[in-house]
Amino acid sequence: MQNKQIIAAALAASMLFAAAPAFAQTTTRAAAGSFCSKLTDVSSKIEANASIRHQNIIQHVSDATNNKATRWADNDKTLSDVRAQNAQTRAQSYADLEAKATTDAQKAAVQTFETTVNTAIAARESAVNAAIAAYRNGIDAALQTHLSALTSGDTTFTTAVQTAVSAAQSSCSAGTSGATVRSTLRAAIQAATNAFKTTRKDSALQTVQQSLAGTRKSAIDAAMSAFKTAAEQARQTLKAAFPSTTATTTQQ
Repeated sequence: MQNKQIIAAALAASMLFAAAPAFAQTTTRAAAGSFCSKLTDVSSKIEANASIRHQNIIQHVSDATNNKATRWADNDKTLSDVRAQNAQTRAQSYADLEAKATTDAQKAAVQTFETTVNTAIAARESAVNAAIAAYRNGIDAALQTHLSALTSGDTTFTTAVQTAVSAAQSSCSAGTSGATVRSTLRAAIQAATNAFKTTRKDSALQTVQQSLAGTRKSAIDAAMSAFKTAAEQARQTLKAAFPSTTATTTQQ
């Protein structure tokens, strides 16, 4: 769930766009008079909103990276704590088994059991660690690609807005009617807006996350299955040395 939040945070940039609405509001007020006479005010507001959006994107990129690192650090601590607790429980169970072993054969069986279980646990933890690392590396790469595209899209949008405003100013200076200048400027900004929306609405990021999560789950499931098989075989072997008792020491 937390990793899905990482992706959701990256896609939240869809709320950062604000320049086009500002243009719609200012041009509506300007329509009552000569658009060209109000172009300086309109342009200032458009560029101001574009600047705010740009700063929001910069902050968003930083937050997405920092939040991901924090979530993963929390997950690592939780996993470490669980493993430490299981190790303590396992050590106590081993001690109990050793206390029950009275013959040389039983003592040897206990040692073999402990070695087998410890080896299986080490293999499982190694496989789980590898699955987590592969998932995170994939997420890092996909997120970086998305954020880079978002930043690039913002630069392209800003340039397009500046070009459109400059063209509008030139048209006004050349005597083009205010209505025509306004219509042309509005169309140019709308085109830039649509292009930016396409950039930040990249559904590939979520698709990659789902694929990586599926691969991670399969790897962890396989590791768990292999561990359970090895642990059960070890338990059955130990059980034969203790006919009247059942070994249950297979804590994670």
